[in-house]
Amino acid sequence: MARRLIFVFFLFFAFNSVASPISSKDENPWEGVNFNRTEMKVVLGYVKNFYIDATYDKKSCWVWAANAALHVLKPPMEILPVNFIKKAKHSRKWRKSLKGRIFTLKTGDTFRIHRFPAGKYKGLSFKEQQKRTKAIAAAWKKLDFTQQDFDRVMAFVLEQGKKDPAFSPSMAYIEATNGYLAALDPHSSIVSVKAWDKDTKEREDSSFEGIGAILTQRGHDVIVESPIEGHPAAKAGLKSGDIIVAVDGKDVRGLSLQKVVNMIRGPKGTAVVLTVHRSEAPGPIKIRIVRARIRITNVESKLVKHHPAIGYIKVRSFVPGTTRDVARAVKSLKSKAPGHVLRGLILDLRGNPGGLLMEAVQMADEFLDKGVIVTVKGRVDGSNVYRAKPGGFKMPMVVLVNSDSASASEIFAGAMQDNGRGLILGQRSFGKASVQSLITPFTSDQYYIKLTVARYYAPSGRTIQVTAIHPDIPIVPVPGKPMPKGFREEDLFHHLPKISSKYKSVNSELAREVKICTKPLSTALAIMKSNPDRAVKFDYQLYKAADYLEGMLLLKKAGMKFCKTL
Repeated sequence: MARRLIFVFFLFFAFNSVASPISSKDENPWEGVNFNRTEMKVVLGYVKNFYIDATYDKKSCWVWAANAALHVLKPPMEILPVNFIKKAKHSRKWRKSLKGRIFTLKTGDTFRIHRFPAGKYKGLSFKEQQKRTKAIAAAWKKLDFTQQDFDRVMAFVLEQGKKDPAFSPSMAYIEATNGYLAALDPHSSIVSVKAWDKDTKEREDSSFEGIGAILTQRGHDVIVESPIEGHPAAKAGLKSGDIIVAVDGKDVRGLSLQKVVNMIRGPKGTAVVLTVHRSEAPGPIKIRIVRARIRITNVESKLVKHHPAIGYIKVRSFVPGTTRDVARAVKSLKSKAPGHVLRGLILDLRGNPGGLLMEAVQMADEFLDKGVIVTVKGRVDGSNVYRAKPGGFKMPMVVLVNSDSASASEIFAGAMQDNGRGLILGQRSFGKASVQSLITPFTSDQYYIKLTVARYYAPSGRTIQVTAIHPDIPIVPVPGKPMPKGFREEDLFHHLPKISSKYKSVNSELAREVKICTKPLSTALAIMKSNPDRAVKFDYQLYKAADYLEGMLLLKKAGMKFCKTL
């Protein structure tokens, strides 16, 4: 059986709360891919042989597969366990979620088909849908649902699909298969080669045509997270915090982030008019932006203003060549620094969703002389320990993380923290400590099976699954405001459980002393207040990290007794 295994840690976010750069329009990644019942069986064969947990809940998988297939229909449908329906009919909380037609396929079934009324699929908020899903899962524990039940539901889907000229049997099986895998854990799936290659390319150095801004969604509002300095959005006057209410005169309030992004995208040289609400403005503001080609690099570097010879490197993901590019960035920073010496380095992994295992290992090795980097333990391949080799960068360092720093980012941060190489600053990370293999099935070269096959453990032996990497010194994104809750592994359905273990960072004492040394050196707040009307969002966490790095340097040079006298 021919197969290709590539350990990967990419985390594909599908949530509108995640910041999204404006880029080219999406295409159907599955177009031209023939996926049928046989292909689904092949995928399930790999699950049986390689999935990390051989005792996974097959009933739950078949339920999720059936629901995913039913969601392809127009209007979408779902299966509901009979005991949940009975309970929901007498509950003010869930009764509204039963609107539409409810019917059975066969007498004696433990489930019913629920057809949503047109336009009512979005009748529940995200949190309500989460609670409803949990309630339905609890109801299924008392009932059976087998592969034979799934087969009957799938036959129903294929028959109903004949009424829709746009219906694709392949997409029905693709969605069913992804539903099955999603019931295993939130990181297992099938993905087309076209989609994987496109995602990988976009995470590497790339360019696209757009306005040069990063958007995010909070509730029903699409908000400008930050224009990218030097690009059309910033030059036209778009500001961080602007709420986009219309695109070319079309109201976008209540639309998803992706729909708004699609409306803003377009070829270079063309214009788009954004209507925004700005907190200090009395009414809506119209901003005309001419699109251009925007270049985004995976690794970016600069010297930090107001902090002589302090370097900053941003790593967006761990794609092929990341370690090489980071080494080049360090060399470039040294050449620009006074005396060609870096006093310290800030390594920024905020928003980095992960990437290749070996890139994370190799990059960690660049900053460590010795010690364990990570241990990977799997069902099939056993335990593999990756260790650092002598040699590497010596400058003092801090690492910035946030709730979107996941997988390979957490491997790197955990290696630095457990080996005492540098302080971890910012927010608690995402909390994903599972390993996925990218498998090319023996029947097709048009899609990959991304399957969870192992867990990884930090050098101390802890696993950060769900618990995540806790910063040695927390830094809020906006001073005076609480730490954002963030969206993490624990918010995903069917995540692998955490393995409880007590942990105390080896940096605890250093962090305490650094905070004392940093007090008289803090400049971040003053720099922010010096220009309150800036268009590009001020990066308070970055400048506060620079302050703490200065505190580390002072502690190293003058000692704790000196710091206490300041």
